[in-house]
Amino acid sequence: MFGVRRGAGLVLLCFLVITAHAAVAQLLLPSSFVSSDRVQVPRIALQDLEDLPDHFVALSDAELGIEETRERVTVDGAPCSLPIRVGDDQWANDCVPWWDGQEWCVVEEEDGEGSWHVCQRGWSTPHDRRVGGRTMQQVTVGNLLDSLRLPSEEESPAQPEPEPKLEFVLPERDEPTLSGPVVITEFMASNKRTFLDPSDGSYPDWIEIHNESPEEVDLGGWRLTNDRDAPEKWTFPRGTVLGPMKYLLVLASGAEGAADSQAEEAEGLALAPGELLRTSFKLDSKGGYLALLSPAGSVASEYDYPPQLEDVSFGRAEGQLLDFMSRARGGGSEAGEGEKKQIWFLMTPTPRMRNSNKRMMGPVLRRVTENPEARPEAGEDFAINATVYLEYGASSLPSVTLFYKTGYMADTMIEMKPTRDMDDAGGVVYSAKIPGVVLVPGGMVRWYVTARQGAKSLSTTRAPRVKAVGYPQYYGTVVNSRNEGKTNLPMMHFFSANEYNAMSKNGGVAQVFYDGRFYDNVKTRRRGQTTITWEKPKLKLDFKGKVFKFADGEKKVEEFNLQSHYFELGSQTYMREDLGSQVLLEAGVPTPIVFPLDLWVNGRFYGLYSFVEQIDDSFLKRNDLPKGPLYKAWHQWKSNLRWDIETDQMQWAYRKGNMKDVEVLSDQLGSYDDLKNFTLGLVGKGTTWDSWKRSTYLFQHVNIPEAINEMAAQNLVLNQDRLTKNYYVYHDPETSEWAKLPWDLEAAFGLSPKLGGEASQFYCVLECEQFNSPLYGDSEHPQDIRDFFDGSRWNRRLQFLYVPPPYYGYPPPYQHHSRKEQEWTCEKPGEEGTGCFGKEGPRYADGTFNYLSDALLDVSETREMYLRRLRTLMDQFMNGKLEQMVTRHYELIRPSAKLDNQVWKRGDIDEGYEQLLTEQLPQRREQLYDTYGPRGEGLIPGAQKKDPRAGISAFPREGLLVVANEESEAVDISGWRVKGDAKFEFKPGTVIPSKSKVVVCADVLACKASGRFAKARVMKLGPYKGALKEQGEGIELLDSGGRVVSKV
Repeated sequence: MFGVRRGAGLVLLCFLVITAHAAVAQLLLPSSFVSSDRVQVPRIALQDLEDLPDHFVALSDAELGIEETRERVTVDGAPCSLPIRVGDDQWANDCVPWWDGQEWCVVEEEDGEGSWHVCQRGWSTPHDRRVGGRTMQQVTVGNLLDSLRLPSEEESPAQPEPEPKLEFVLPERDEPTLSGPVVITEFMASNKRTFLDPSDGSYPDWIEIHNESPEEVDLGGWRLTNDRDAPEKWTFPRGTVLGPMKYLLVLASGAEGAADSQAEEAEGLALAPGELLRTSFKLDSKGGYLALLSPAGSVASEYDYPPQLEDVSFGRAEGQLLDFMSRARGGGSEAGEGEKKQIWFLMTPTPRMRNSNKRMMGPVLRRVTENPEARPEAGEDFAINATVYLEYGASSLPSVTLFYKTGYMADTMIEMKPTRDMDDAGGVVYSAKIPGVVLVPGGMVRWYVTARQGAKSLSTTRAPRVKAVGYPQYYGTVVNSRNEGKTNLPMMHFFSANEYNAMSKNGGVAQVFYDGRFYDNVKTRRRGQTTITWEKPKLKLDFKGKVFKFADGEKKVEEFNLQSHYFELGSQTYMREDLGSQVLLEAGVPTPIVFPLDLWVNGRFYGLYSFVEQIDDSFLKRNDLPKGPLYKAWHQWKSNLRWDIETDQMQWAYRKGNMKDVEVLSDQLGSYDDLKNFTLGLVGKGTTWDSWKRSTYLFQHVNIPEAINEMAAQNLVLNQDRLTKNYYVYHDPETSEWAKLPWDLEAAFGLSPKLGGEASQFYCVLECEQFNSPLYGDSEHPQDIRDFFDGSRWNRRLQFLYVPPPYYGYPPPYQHHSRKEQEWTCEKPGEEGTGCFGKEGPRYADGTFNYLSDALLDVSETREMYLRRLRTLMDQFMNGKLEQMVTRHYELIRPSAKLDNQVWKRGDIDEGYEQLLTEQLPQRREQLYDTYGPRGEGLIPGAQKKDPRAGISAFPREGLLVVANEESEAVDISGWRVKGDAKFEFKPGTVIPSKSKVVVCADVLACKASGRFAKARVMKLGPYKGALKEQGEGIELLDSGGRVVSKV
């Protein structure tokens, strides 16, 4: 049928399967309008369809059948593979637009994979996208290869690409040794998702061993090593027998272990624990050495391998697909006589099975100049290097090209030349120089590199490889400038071709350079609610993956925020959020990291900003918190943890901070059902026994130390903008407890007038009892005010005229709802403050308290804990420490703040600094110590005793430790430790009420479900480490200074 040897039939079948993407995917349409005799080939899908601009409209299967498919090429000249699948039954018949104004498409490569490239402008419509108008049954190898445009001896490209001139003689490379009888046939040094180790759920490197002899071989005494100078790195255990023609898999996990045997009948890639050998070393994905040695020390297999690709195996190819293609084009069959087995990257990983074909790909590009330590100087040429790895046996060097651009000019192409440098794995170093004449001070320069092995090659390798639309397209850096280094702060460079879009609410795309690292294609937008209209915007920057490194020693993050310090209640200090974050962090509250920086936009100083860490899964991990639902309060009076919002409506009041794929009302963590149960429990209206009373629910389902610590620290710094928004709630799945996490601390250290002025009569943050009270946040101290009472006093009903912003959907003119709403009163609140919560709670201004704060302040035990913790923080920070923190920060940011004021005219930092030191801090100290302390109302207790008394007892059979407070007042035991056979440290905010106790459990959930303290109004903490002895001895309780308080 095909005019080739019958023996090629099986190879043909493999060819059709393996090269389906490259050969026929672009020729087929969706199944809804393709005849049933055709093969459906899926396209590469976008990862985040919702990230695309609003003007992009995907086509359905039916619409695609009507619309004509475009014919486009990339800026590199490669044909786009259209149409592109962008979701379930959703397609793009043209290049896909992105926020930066560019259009992107997929270019499918010979290995069946694809990469994203920027499209050239313009498009056309083909007359027919099928292969010569034939169905798949009519396609022969000949016309299929014609459609691939494979070059043959009879035809050559219209404009052949000249081979690069060799500037040095390419030295011969020793091919890997495979002398046998036992050899390494395949290995993977960058296993991300291919082979799962079921014993621990990890994805380790792996090595495949093959016995090519007709006899079984005892591998006992054979050795594996990744170091040429250490041949005895790891030895196979005795009794490891490998049958004739059998395979064995060894995990190069770095955690040595052995099993009795390997189960040959195991299916799939994940084997049961105990069936795998594990070496004491790992493989280096950047390139390295791997060898198998016999007991006598002779080398049976040896590789000096190049840098490895993620989830791509390396080894001996079992056959040569290109030989078959050559024969199919009439090139003869000599290449196929016997299977020539080459060493290279393989098409498909096949652990413990016969290897697949060689992967058809361009040269391997590695170590392209990226984030150079020495930044370019204006007017001086700047060298770009790249290391290119060739296939074993290659006789010529590839064509390597540098593409660079300055600012947002068009790409310029330069041929890269091979140098005389090579590495041990055969990598050839290429170099080219960006001319200094195009480099200007403070300007951005970007580049990428391509490589192709000769003019007849089908594949071009690109670095960086573009994973999907919107992913980084270039490496880059910023040219040095004399304007840098004139302040005390680090610089963040922000470049955008459309600055207005990049800083708009809808967003745009920018390039970012910070701390020597360049980030391409960063999605940006303006952020905030009431702050959304600020002339100097607050910004959010979103990266593709966790790539941004904001500090040494910290994990990379996927997104972060920039605080602009544009408006403050009081004189301009440029530091309220930074100071608030620092105080809360030192108080032990899980808080976003905040630090100041200079933001430069398109080469000019833009303003003093602060980096603000995003609260997400990375934040939880940094704070040693298990992954659990995060909900961000953002609405206003509907997002204060009120219970009377229907579950399906909660998504409009709270935004998810993670677990965004969990469906609403699916009755699982992250579905809003959990949040609804939380709000019901806070008012004692839940459906289970532990949520029928407010107090019971607090001790069962609230992380009380975290909750009171956050509330006390926030009150200390007088941050009043935190009851209805500017916080997250987090649910710990391991303890079934909720906590509140702070967000947007820009209102910290609040006061309403400028320096020397009189307090506002409507929003007197520092002056009025409603805001400065330690009880701020309960139903008597809401966030907003209704009206002015008698000209001299405030009570809980004197609340701000609530004017809802336009994006809440209220029609103009905006009504003052608080005046229309019936005034909320509560005559009989009851023992726990829930007596007035009927079918619905107060709304608008009257309802702008926080239900978690209200619960903690209405239950006597937690109220006592909170006030004791507040006094602890007062004594820790109000002894001169706050003044020192303010002064250090002032000295750090003053030069930048002066520049910022020249640009934005918001106020002199000297005035704001003076107001903090002479007005805000002294007055706040006087309020807490004198007005509300023992010398005044007595609401806040006196200082804690130096050596408070407490006792510890153990209940080994129940796995419990009990710490009892032996004082007549609450005792803050933050930082106290249990030492001995059981170990535990009490977190900041842990306070034992007077004549009460705290229980430390081996299993917190079990402790709450049953046992002597299950329903008690005491905290159940844990788990502790270790185990209790039968008699419970050997346990000590130490305070934060190391004093032994009690022993068992």
